[in-house]
Amino acid sequence: MKLLCVVTLVVFAAVAESLDVDLVKNYKFENIFDPAQDALRKEYFACMLDKGPCNGDLQKLKENIVEIVKTNCGECPVELQQRYADITQKFQKEYPDELHDFMSKVLAKK
Repeated sequence: MKLLCVVTLVVFAAVAESLDVDLVKNYKFENIFDPAQDALRKEYFACMLDKGPCNGDLQKLKENIVEIVKTNCGECPVELQQRYADITQKFQKEYPDELHDFMSKVLAKK
């Protein structure tokens, strides 16, 4: 039992350390919802759904988002948990099909 607790703590610590909280917290997701940012939105969705390249910070952002989704942001700091909930809700409202495809892809790899 003690070993299980230690292993669990080590796994949670590894996930928390692997997240680039500042990158996710400071990413301007709002730009994706801006109608004038159609090219950015297409690039974002192509990257997240493995239908196109992930250039620059987008690859690192994707890696972080995948980890957040897998854990439902359970190991995230409180401010990131709220941001995750807000952004997920906005995606659900604006782009439900893309959100469903992404979540299905990520959760299938668990």
